[in-house]
Amino acid sequence: MEHMISITNLLSSFLFFYFIMKLFVYAYREHTYLYQMQDRETLLDIWIGFLRPVAKMIKADKWRQDIENKLLQAGNKRNWQADHLLALGLLLGILGLVLGHFLLVVLMHKNPLYEVIIGGVLFFIPYLKLSEIAKKRSQGCERELPYFIDFLSLCMGAGLDFNNALSKVLETAPKSDLATEFGITIKNIKLGMSRKEALMDLQKRMNVPSLRLFIQTLVQGIETGTDIMTSLENLSSLFLSRKFQKAEEGAGRISVQMMIPMMLFVMPAVMIILMGPMVMQYAFSL
Repeated sequence: MEHMISITNLLSSFLFFYFIMKLFVYAYREHTYLYQMQDRETLLDIWIGFLRPVAKMIKADKWRQDIENKLLQAGNKRNWQADHLLALGLLLGILGLVLGHFLLVVLMHKNPLYEVIIGGVLFFIPYLKLSEIAKKRSQGCERELPYFIDFLSLCMGAGLDFNNALSKVLETAPKSDLATEFGITIKNIKLGMSRKEALMDLQKRMNVPSLRLFIQTLVQGIETGTDIMTSLENLSSLFLSRKFQKAEEGAGRISVQMMIPMMLFVMPAVMIILMGPMVMQYAFSL
């Protein structure tokens, strides 16, 4: 029986390394300039670039579009595309397969299915991390937007037009993701993009409902020539009221959640204090 297990492990090891070698041979043929990079990239960048041709073989258009959108929402400071993230997932998946094979199959004689599970989990980790970063960034922008709009409406009330008012806000506002995105918008306008196009590009980069409403209000004001400052003041009041409403709802949920520990810990103690003397008096009267 042990002899058969050894033969099975040897065969699975051969097939495993054959698959890995075929994968790297394909990547090398498609990526001949691997070790001729001019700017000294990190080892991780080299491996990601090495596996990008393999990542291009993953045909999942909707998932790729979702990755592209999340990269924009996360800031995409490295100018990555979907292939980069998929290549990083492949790299982690291969490492998981290799480590899982040696630790579980070769050393512990476990089912090879375990190494596949480990590799699959590691493959999806970059996407899950990207989703988390994009969500946190969007939530931060949504928290900052009401105060940003307040400052913008004050600057416009002082006589500045939209572009100069936005530039003034960015000069004085603390560094944040929202300020960074509006800085890109101002830069695009200065480079010749129309105000509407720059704002729509901002909406595409940030998946924030309140920001989308803000941009739609600005675009409508640009197209119809209505008073933007009044619209901004109304929006600011709306967003602040929503924020206070969420705070009240959160406080209400906390009070409900506190009822459980009170019932479990506080009420028994109160009952002991109140009923204890009566019980003791009754016991000693017998």
